[in-house]
Amino acid sequence: MAKRKTFTVPLAKDLSEGFLQLPVTLGGESISLGDRIEVLLSIQEAANKMLQESSLAGFVANQVMRDMNKRGSASLIMSSEGVLHLQVSYDEPRSKVASPVVRQSRSSDLPTMAELRKKAARVSVDISHLGRQRRAIHELLQQHDGSDLLNIPARPLIPAERGESLANIKEAEDIDSLLESLS
Repeated sequence: MAKRKTFTVPLAKDLSEGFLQLPVTLGGESISLGDRIEVLLSIQEAANKMLQESSLAGFVANQVMRDMNKRGSASLIMSSEGVLHLQVSYDEPRSKVASPVVRQSRSSDLPTMAELRKKAARVSVDISHLGRQRRAIHELLQQHDGSDLLNIPARPLIPAERGESLANIKEAEDIDSLLESLS
């Protein structure tokens, strides 16, 4: 036979009020059960308020939450039994406690892929083997930045691209005169 779960139901108000009037003696002092519960609840409320305001409690709650691979807004709460519990809620904004992990910026200081491709074409550097690794492409292009590759076109312009006709090339007597006409 399967075990049945324990359940709890509140008693009728008049019956529970009768029990709350019963005297409880603690440390030689006799106070009603209801008054003792009120003191307990006020202590619990003060403890939970202190835990909410404590940055150390927030830090510990976030660390325990991360260790448990949970996400959400973490806080520590004190139960009526005096036991600390981790409470993770998902509908509240994250706590204002700063995360101890310093995250690096997300490559926002790097140029876009389109800009990197243009620069690679301008300096005639093959970046196809790097895929979309912007940082690696950027570093590769930085190596070529200081060289004269930026001032030299990817391939020498032939006179036809400069608007000259092929007839001018035939008229050139030697290569030296051709090179002088290109510059």
